[in-house]
Amino acid sequence: YVKPSIIVEKQEEEEKAKEKPPIEGRRVCPACGGTSFNTEEDRSQVLFQQAGIKIHAKKYICRNCGTEA
Repeated sequence: YVKPSIIVEKQEEEEKAKEKPPIEGRRVCPACGGTSFNTEEDRSQVLFQQAGIKIHAKKYICRNCGTEA
């Protein structure tokens, strides 16, 4: 026997999960929640070197608050 209140709680949790899907595939600023970024080369991280040219990683800087994400 399962209490009806438990079933109702599970249904409410499922409805809440359906209401607001998580943002996937986009970067989100941890400080302000913004989604627009400028990209710059991160000269502290060399990914690889090809024919004498260093390929650097990218870093993303929030346009709203300037936080590096």
